[in-house]
Amino acid sequence: MSIPIMDYLPFDYMRYAEEILPLWREALQGNIEPLKNLIETATHFSLWPYMRCSLSPSPNEVERIRNSIAYSSSRLERFLSLQPKITHLWKLFAPVIQQMEQRPTLTSRWEITAVLHSALVYTFCSDLPTQDESALSRESDRNETPHLHYAPRIGNEDIPLWEEYTCRDELTKYLWKQFYQPLPADVPSDIVAGQMYTAETRKRNPRALFAYFRYANPSGFLTSGETKRLLQEYRRHEAPLLHDILESCLRDAATQELTFDWLDVKRAEHSFPPAGVLTMDLHDSLYTWDREAINLLYEAVRKAHPAQMQQFAQKYYERVWRLEEEMMERVAYAVSQNWGFMVIYE
Repeated sequence: MSIPIMDYLPFDYMRYAEEILPLWREALQGNIEPLKNLIETATHFSLWPYMRCSLSPSPNEVERIRNSIAYSSSRLERFLSLQPKITHLWKLFAPVIQQMEQRPTLTSRWEITAVLHSALVYTFCSDLPTQDESALSRESDRNETPHLHYAPRIGNEDIPLWEEYTCRDELTKYLWKQFYQPLPADVPSDIVAGQMYTAETRKRNPRALFAYFRYANPSGFLTSGETKRLLQEYRRHEAPLLHDILESCLRDAATQELTFDWLDVKRAEHSFPPAGVLTMDLHDSLYTWDREAINLLYEAVRKAHPAQMQQFAQKYYERVWRLEEEMMERVAYAVSQNWGFMVIYE
């Protein structure tokens, strides 16, 4: 089972709508030359989560890209295993381009074609700020030249924390939920037209992108105006008492078996044992409690150990603030380019 991952990237949705999509549709009908010409202008290669990669990285790094693509599908894995070794990343798609030229079709269900579409979008319609040093981190041997730029993402454990933090009040929730609102009238409607989604999915994610996209799932985007408003109105480094942080602090307290006054909790959770020590066994039973009882337990432990509980909480606030700073740097970069901002959920 795959681990959920979120990410946000600056997104030039107008270039996508006005240049990439028309060119792509021409290619699917057999007019492949404009697509070839575009690819020849590429100065780098991007396929999330690898961004701004060298066109000709080391053999080990080429293999890493191939493996990341193959991981998403057994059919892709079989296809790539039959292809010759390459030194230029765009050559991964030489068989795709040949296929599109020989057998034009208005739609494409060949998965490697979907990956090509994704690479076009990430290479020509997205980028990261140069000061985003963490985006230059990579998974490679220490003695290799850093040709693969591995973009940071919001991992599995941080997703609930991030989602709760970005819904902490009405203004914050409004700014971050525009990704999932109906498309504004001033955005070309065909940017999301013809998607292969059910009506229910389309209702839930009306701004979901990329009709041919199967490599990852950009589930929405902000317009340039919405991105600018996010930069201007969003408040940073706030410390509300989030339920995710509360539960994480209780887990930390249980690892140290902190004591508390059990009478403070007994009145809300009648099955609570007559003990005043938060053990891991007790913590693991919290899923059967209602939220009021969990809140009372947190307050009881915090009353008995205020400094330690504050230290636990601070750790999680600093974690979400680091994510916040990173994502807001990307928002600022998108605004500087008059771009929008996409959200990816894989």
